[in-house]
Amino acid sequence: VAAARLWMIGTGPLEGELKKQAEGLAGVTFWGYVDEDKKMSLLQSAHVLIVPSVREGFGINVIEAASAGCPAVGYDVPGLRDSIRHGETGYLVASADEAAAKVIELLTDQAGFQRMSANCLAYAAGFDWEKRVDEFWDALKRPTRA
Repeated sequence: VAAARLWMIGTGPLEGELKKQAEGLAGVTFWGYVDEDKKMSLLQSAHVLIVPSVREGFGINVIEAASAGCPAVGYDVPGLRDSIRHGETGYLVASADEAAAKVIELLTDQAGFQRMSANCLAYAAGFDWEKRVDEFWDALKRPTRA
């Protein structure tokens, strides 16, 4: 784990503070906003997606990471519960300490990582956005009950 790197992708209100905290630390890169190709390239090179959100919509970033074979570690909150399959495609955690332990586990247990990476690929393959659009449209067309 000594050679671990942390890549921060995207931007947000805490970016300045995080950059200040990371000053002088080796292996921390702030990518900021990246296009889709760069994002997928980074995810394909990553071993773990860490999702620090304490509230989340569906967690599309988790599915994108899974499509690259990259497990996710995130808080056990709505949205992430819908996108991370605990123990199969990543871990849902209750604290930062637990998140750190699960990240270290994924970085040090090669067999466990390989199993979870394969699970991620299989899980993500089940998402067909065209099919979801059709299902959503069918649901909208159904008559409503009074």
